[in-house]
Amino acid sequence: RPVLVIPSETKLDKRIILHELFHLKNKDTVWSAIICAFRCLYWYNPLIVYCANRAVNDMESRTDQYVLEQLKGEERREYGHILLSMANERFSKTPGGTCINNGGKNIRERIENIARFKKYPKGMELVSVCIIILLIFPLLIGTQASGIQFFDGSDELTYIYTRSIACTTPAGAIDTYTKSVLTKNPYYRIMCAPEEMQESLFEKTEKNRQNKSLAYDMGLNEEVIAQDGLISQGYLYSIYNLKETDDDTYEGLLVMQLRTAPNGEDEKPHMIYLAVQNLRIEKQKGRYVTIPLEDFRYVETEMQSPAWGCTDLPGIDYSGEYKKDDFKINLTLQTIHLISSKDTSQSSIPLFSESYYSTVPDPNADFTLARINHVSKFTYTGSENGKCHYNHIGLSTAPMSEGDKRPTDMETPHGTNSSFKSYTGYQWVSKSLFNNWDSTLIISSGGIETDPQKIFVPPDKFAANFYLNNKKAAEIYMTPIEKGNAE
Repeated sequence: RPVLVIPSETKLDKRIILHELFHLKNKDTVWSAIICAFRCLYWYNPLIVYCANRAVNDMESRTDQYVLEQLKGEERREYGHILLSMANERFSKTPGGTCINNGGKNIRERIENIARFKKYPKGMELVSVCIIILLIFPLLIGTQASGIQFFDGSDELTYIYTRSIACTTPAGAIDTYTKSVLTKNPYYRIMCAPEEMQESLFEKTEKNRQNKSLAYDMGLNEEVIAQDGLISQGYLYSIYNLKETDDDTYEGLLVMQLRTAPNGEDEKPHMIYLAVQNLRIEKQKGRYVTIPLEDFRYVETEMQSPAWGCTDLPGIDYSGEYKKDDFKINLTLQTIHLISSKDTSQSSIPLFSESYYSTVPDPNADFTLARINHVSKFTYTGSENGKCHYNHIGLSTAPMSEGDKRPTDMETPHGTNSSFKSYTGYQWVSKSLFNNWDSTLIISSGGIETDPQKIFVPPDKFAANFYLNNKKAAEIYMTPIEKGNAE
């Protein structure tokens, strides 16, 4: 039950009634209560107090607009006189209420608005709704433009703007560096370069531009494609064996799949070609930077998806021996971190079209997928005649920390050519051996997905059960190669 309160000495005017009816129609008393609540909760914050005052004044100005649209000619002037007659510093801020007199200073502003009065065109409400719909999703979800604003005719301004963009995560620094390689964009490289390198990079860019060359040589001239097996998810590259070498310092191997053989070489059947480069990522002055530790080099492999593991790429090696039957056993761990480059704005485009991967860097990126791949290698060092005694080989492993007791629940490998893996790190591989089997056998048990936001810490050693001819032959420990081997 709203109540209209007016001074007893004031003659009631229909325009005042009209003003207050518009407040009622727009539920301004409810908004007034909400604004008052914010004033109480954030009384210590001058910005909130200012915004609350501004909101109340805007409600009055909007209501004036509604009233003026209903009046004609001289009536509008008279409405201005009514407001002028109230121009004093008294301003009632009653919770849940509105006041036509919102202080002399604010009334002066409202009078100026009356002098500039124009009716809003028809359809403005629809336009306002459309604008809100366009803005609400990015405002709620939150988006950030990570591309660079290029200033026409001023490379210096572009350079200054680029330096203001910081890579806030290790993944963001890797993504920005990789996109600079893919696009040959020197400004992307400046974004993730150490401060002492930025000026020289810009000078080289200026020199190239004077020579009418916009591209910057990042050391890789071959075309890169999305990695097989993960095309639809937009993974353009992998980071192998990412490790933290110091506080806020990381190292890893950047791996990219090439469309063709490098340097114009003839392609070999069933072979894919990789460009790899060791990187260091450091935090310097509050931002992450990327430092290449070597030039790009090329690797040939028959493994069709480096994003799932590749035996031709390095890993963390463990080894052990079973001397009785002349076997050496190696276990290689590879960690693989990935950052999606899929252009989500092209959701209606067919998933397998490479044209819709974003090559714009994300300096705030996070790793979106991580795997640990296990590869077992068996090397028989005995005589050729001794091979005929073996028809099956198997290995079961479990990670251990120093001081742990040897686990007793490792499963027995079985099957002709199979493997098992668990999220606790337990693995086994099994393979049947036929006549004239190769003295070196490599078996992958596949990858285990792990938390992409955590850097994998390799176990101190592995407990392993070695099987020959479907029987346990030995219990061994496998230790990192650089620490020596335990039998």
